[in-house]
Amino acid sequence: MMRRAYTLVELLTVLAITAVLLTVLIVPLIQSFNATRQAQGIADSQEKARQLGERISSEIKQSVGVRDNSGLKGAITIVYPAAIGDQVPVTNPHPTATFDLSYAKLDIVKPAEGSPVLDGSGNPVLTDPTTGKVDPTLTAPKGQIVLPVAPGSTIIRYWIGLRDPLELKTGYREPYSGVLMAVDSTQDNLFVLYRAEVAPYLYNGVAKTYLPNTDLFQASGGQVTDLDDPTFFTMIPGTDYNPSTFALTPSGAAKQTRITNWLKKATIQTQAHRYDQVIARTRSVKTGPGTTKTILDGVVPLIQFKPERVASEPAEAQVAVRQGEETDNAQAVAADVFRTQFASWNDPVIRVFNSTWTDGLPYLVGRNDASSTFPGWSIVGVDPGTYSAGQSEFNSGVELFSIDAYQNGIAGTRNYPYSQALQAASGRSNWLADSTKRAKWGPLFRPLVPDYRNGKVTTSFKISEVGNTSSVSPVPDNQPFVFTGLSQSPLVDSGAGATYSPKDSGNPDYQINHCFNRVWNDPAYAFLKPDIHRFIDLRAVCQNDGTLLLTDGTANKYDGTPSPLDPLVGFPGSIAPGSEVVIGPDQNPGPNYGNPVRYTRVTTSPGVNQYKINYTDLPEPADYTALGFSSGPPATYTPGDFLSAVYQPRFKAGYIQLNSDPNVPLPQGAFQVSYRFQFNQAKDLIAVDYDTKQQLAVMITVRNYPGGVSMFASQAAQQVTVKVDATVRNFLR
Repeated sequence: MMRRAYTLVELLTVLAITAVLLTVLIVPLIQSFNATRQAQGIADSQEKARQLGERISSEIKQSVGVRDNSGLKGAITIVYPAAIGDQVPVTNPHPTATFDLSYAKLDIVKPAEGSPVLDGSGNPVLTDPTTGKVDPTLTAPKGQIVLPVAPGSTIIRYWIGLRDPLELKTGYREPYSGVLMAVDSTQDNLFVLYRAEVAPYLYNGVAKTYLPNTDLFQASGGQVTDLDDPTFFTMIPGTDYNPSTFALTPSGAAKQTRITNWLKKATIQTQAHRYDQVIARTRSVKTGPGTTKTILDGVVPLIQFKPERVASEPAEAQVAVRQGEETDNAQAVAADVFRTQFASWNDPVIRVFNSTWTDGLPYLVGRNDASSTFPGWSIVGVDPGTYSAGQSEFNSGVELFSIDAYQNGIAGTRNYPYSQALQAASGRSNWLADSTKRAKWGPLFRPLVPDYRNGKVTTSFKISEVGNTSSVSPVPDNQPFVFTGLSQSPLVDSGAGATYSPKDSGNPDYQINHCFNRVWNDPAYAFLKPDIHRFIDLRAVCQNDGTLLLTDGTANKYDGTPSPLDPLVGFPGSIAPGSEVVIGPDQNPGPNYGNPVRYTRVTTSPGVNQYKINYTDLPEPADYTALGFSSGPPATYTPGDFLSAVYQPRFKAGYIQLNSDPNVPLPQGAFQVSYRFQFNQAKDLIAVDYDTKQQLAVMITVRNYPGGVSMFASQAAQQVTVKVDATVRNFLR
């Protein structure tokens, strides 16, 4: 029986059916392979990110510390195949631009580990500390205890860089996504994460000292000069090579050698291919009806080593007075030191709220100026009720105190730092001369100085930091002092003509003994006996920064800057408890009588070489007439008024009561008093926003292209982000 073959139509029909069946079966199979590969890519990214986070966190915790990586210190400069605003994808060859990736570099300082000196065979060269000579018999350091917190000579550097940084012609290549450049089958050259352990300085056995490691770093004058150079791993077009011919410049040739040495030291922590640690930030721009183009808007690093941001942390007041200390009125004084949980601040914002503050009321902000009204760091008074459109606490307000001017003065560039800071701010805002501004901000005035490294705020200032900033011959040790006058009791000296206050314009020759004798002998105040004091009112004593003029040979007349506690200044001040040092003439009989000695603080009536002090204002009598006076004191301080200048000061901050035995006058001489003053009050709140370099946030985003190069379509990247917090345990030590 003859068999009939398939006709052409039948064969074509079978082939068509077979093709349809294969399509139905194979396409889902291939898609499942892609899904499996994508899932595996996510799993790989998760595992890599977790491992990296754990390793970096562990190394930070065990380190001596981390180097400051704020600003350009922690930046990496990269060359990218487009500039901001360029249309993407770009053509090949393509134009390039440089970008700085913030917080893309981290230097971890390792603790010292034995001797860093090795001989030619790699064996340690150990020195006997007794003889100071090399001892070849030693196998371990002798008598050289190396603490875990002692800094070593090695740093661990993490940074983002090109896998092949010396490939100048093609540079960065990402042929997968089609976002930045066309999809093709060329090999990638992506940004990866590197890790290297290097020593910036190496011990030189001949020179017997440490010298810069010039294999990796540039040096000048025996010092490494590019430890914080953001371009250390990047060949910059136009600087290191000609972008047209790719010929190296002399500096580029030297950098190429250093980069080659870095590559020998470094290991890639992600993967050599398909893992990219930067991402292009793009946006669409409408160019016409129904047409758009994609332009580059920036470049973002996918691994960042950033200080942890702490928001509105109330700084903790440090205890100023402890139970049993020799003071009876310091408990009401506010602390002058406030600390936050973490130290090593970066980019802090400090807010001060007084005890009666509620929402909408004025408060103070310590910040860098964003409006360019004044330079640098300052204390600014802001009033939310007066904001105009676009204003906030960062670009409005009245400058009250220049922190930069104060710190420059402390550094030795200017005299009287506190006064310099006050006048620098007022010179720009005019708040001291403007009666309206002064009336508003004077009661709220709370100057302070931040300590970024130790994470604290100090609100008190040395009295020696107050002075005449325009003085031609400034007095460095310009603490206030008061003369005692002749050593005469009320029986010998009637006190006639004595002034009540150093601020009395009629006679500036104020003398403690003379004033006491006048009051004691005045029958109008006999009802006060024996409660009449020899005293110093620090509010009324000006600074010793004026011209000293010899008068009658017994005392000096001086004219200086008013005290910051002066009641006419208008700032509610107090004295930091325990900060005062009172030097006066020795009252003990003997060869040292009248010579300067330090007085002792007491809480009862002071005796010989003793004093009692008010750190802050005390409650005043509600009715002075009940005490025997005809009326109360005037509303403002009046130097010639007995109540205002003599009696009322005993209830005010800065009042120092001395030995008031009428039969034991003070020796002739002078009292010099140094102290710290402050304006913050007990229930004020100081809140700080800051990045802390003591607590680092390691943000790791691993981004890979699991599909590799495709000839047909772009590949979607798989990425996973892991955040790890690492505490620099040894920072404060």
